[in-house]
Amino acid sequence: MALHHGRSLSFPSSSHPTVSHFDDSLCRLRSSEAACSSLSSFNTAMNGLKNLYESVGDLLLLPHIQQIVSEECVDDFIRLLDACSSARDLISLAKQYVRDLLSSVRRKDARGINFYLASR
Repeated sequence: MALHHGRSLSFPSSSHPTVSHFDDSLCRLRSSEAACSSLSSFNTAMNGLKNLYESVGDLLLLPHIQQIVSEECVDDFIRLLDACSSARDLISLAKQYVRDLLSSVRRKDARGINFYLASR
């Protein structure tokens, strides 16, 4: 008899209260956005926006949200480091070309000057 090992994902049966509060605030704000014709409905919409803003703040404090945000920040930081490294390499190469050109000009070396112009 062969044994079959299955893996199950266990998702929580209900979402975190903060996520539910955010969803509720977003739904209320969306429903009030169409009916913003009077001052009181405008105030209601502004209060809904305030509640949504506070919900986002609470949502960002959740550990799994912070992990997702930090992973994305790390990825972006690594891309930035790669770009900086490439820029540093290009600047170093340009400096070396300028040094070689200046040396060729001082020595009145036409071949070195032509090499620089060809590389440009």
